[in-house]
Amino acid sequence: MQMDDIRMDAKPDGHLLVMYSRDVPGVIGIVGTLLSQFGVNIAEWRLGRDKAGGTALSVINLDEAPPPASLTAINNLPQVINVKAIRL
Repeated sequence: MQMDDIRMDAKPDGHLLVMYSRDVPGVIGIVGTLLSQFGVNIAEWRLGRDKAGGTALSVINLDEAPPPASLTAINNLPQVINVKAIRL
């Protein structure tokens, strides 16, 4: 799949988070920790980026819908540009 200028392999099915972030160390760890604090399990995480240190796109498959408060917490991270929950 391709979104904007970022290509990746992803499984667009079920509960998803689609997240744009800065390509810096620690994003996957902090987002995973936040989701776990809200009791949300990650089934799969796919990431692509436009260039090293640029913008990263994550498609995160979840076992269940994330609560709205988790999206607020993720969107408030300085590394995150935008995150949306999608159900397919």
